[in-house]
Amino acid sequence: FKPDLDAPPGTPWNRSHVRVFVRTFLDADTFECVNQERIKRAFISHLKALRQKYKIQQSSHKEQAQRQDRANRDERKRNVCIFCFHPSLFQRRLTVACRYSTLRPHTQMLQRLGVQGMSSDESDHESGLSQYRILLPQWRHPQLAVWLRVFDAIHRNSRFQQEQTRAGRGARPRLQVVGQNWSTMNSYVLRLPLSAYNPSWLARLNIIDREDVDVQEDEDYDFSHNPEV
Repeated sequence: FKPDLDAPPGTPWNRSHVRVFVRTFLDADTFECVNQERIKRAFISHLKALRQKYKIQQSSHKEQAQRQDRANRDERKRNVCIFCFHPSLFQRRLTVACRYSTLRPHTQMLQRLGVQGMSSDESDHESGLSQYRILLPQWRHPQLAVWLRVFDAIHRNSRFQQEQTRAGRGARPRLQVVGQNWSTMNSYVLRLPLSAYNPSWLARLNIIDREDVDVQEDEDYDFSHNPEV
């Protein structure tokens, strides 16, 4: 069957098309590459290129200019969201994990979570204080938020002097208030242990989406900290 070039590669129909292509590619047994993930990524890139050419052929020059303007605006928004806020949160937690021996065993898991595995937040100044409402990723297990907040608590403690009235060097750590809201972002991190995912979120996935997540069900990871922490 043919791919739907009017839709992105992430639709159920096109995902099925990708899976069929990968299996056919491997069954042909005429190519050296047998890495399913590499084959999948290469074909998705090819599919995106085909879709782009198809859309250009179907649109006028004016529509092309309008689409490019929208793409530029969307790219700028993504840059503000991803490359300004999230890396600072991720890097801060990773720095804390590397600094303290009791947290160091968790550095690899933090790196696997990456920027995409961090929560987002929105400012709330109604109380007159610098407070932030945390927006938790829907895919993440609630225990993961508790595990990550330990890194934040240690970071705050390290920034304050003994009297805990003034911050140390650098910007004052902002106060984050856990809210009841879930993030509306649909992105998630692939190939994590089963204990990293929210069971209710996994239960809502269809078969194809569940395969894309590629949960490492045989990997047992304890998202808890040494009691001394």
